[in-house]
Amino acid sequence: MTWRQLAYRMYWKLERVITPGLRSTQYDYRDALLRYLERGSGWLDVGCGHAIFPDWVGDSARAAVARAGCVVGIEYGIDSLRQHALIRNRVVGDIERAPFRPDSFDVVTANMVIEHIQNPDRFLRNVRVVLRPGGFLIAHTPNIRNYKVRLAALLPQGLKNRLIAWFENRHEDDVFPTLYRMNSEAAIRDLASRSGFRVVEFRSLNSSASTVVLGPVVIAELLATRLLNTSALSRYRSNLIFVLQRV
Repeated sequence: MTWRQLAYRMYWKLERVITPGLRSTQYDYRDALLRYLERGSGWLDVGCGHAIFPDWVGDSARAAVARAGCVVGIEYGIDSLRQHALIRNRVVGDIERAPFRPDSFDVVTANMVIEHIQNPDRFLRNVRVVLRPGGFLIAHTPNIRNYKVRLAALLPQGLKNRLIAWFENRHEDDVFPTLYRMNSEAAIRDLASRSGFRVVEFRSLNSSASTVVLGPVVIAELLATRLLNTSALSRYRSNLIFVLQRV
C-alpha cells in the first residue's frame, strides 16, 4: 500500500466520525445533471476535458450519454479531447465563443470550468444563443467566499499548479489559470439577469477534504467543514452548483 492510499484510508475513517455524510460535490453535480437531462436531449459539455466526471463517480457518465440524443464536448486542448472515451463529437475551440448554430442544445454543462472564464458576460450570452428556449445551463464551481478558495486565489499560478499536482495527483498540464469572476451567489445572479437567464437552482455545498495527503492537518479542515455545515455559515461553503434557464 502506498503512502497516498494509506492517507486516504485514514481520511475516510476520520470523515465518518467528524463530518458524517460529507461527500464530493462531484456527486451533487452528477445528480443535478441527471435531473435536467431528459431522454433525447441535445447536450453540450463546455470545457469537457478528458472525462465528464472523475473515474471514481462510477458509470453515471455512460448512463447520461446514453440518455442524451446528441452529446458534444468543447475544449481548448486537443490532447484532453483525444483521451475522452465517451463523447464522440468533440470540438477544439474557445468556450466563450462556442462555434455552434443558435438553438442547438437543450442542456449546457460546465464542471469546474466557470472559475476559468475570462469574460462571464460574453460566455453567458453565447450559451444563451446555443441553448433552445427554456434550456438549462448546469454548472459546478468553487465558491470564492470559501477560505480555501480565497487562499488559492492569492497564490502565484506556478506554485498553485505544483500544489494541485501534489494534492490531487494531477499533471500540471491539466491545471489552468483561475479567475473566479463568476464564483459567488451575487455575481451569478447579477450576470444571469443581465444575460437573459433566470436562476432555477442555487446550492452552496461542502465537498470532501483537499488536504488528505497532509495527514493530521486534514482534521482541522474537517472541523472547519463541520462548522461551515451550519446554516449560518452556508455562504462560505467550498462549492457552488447552480442551474440557469434561458428565458
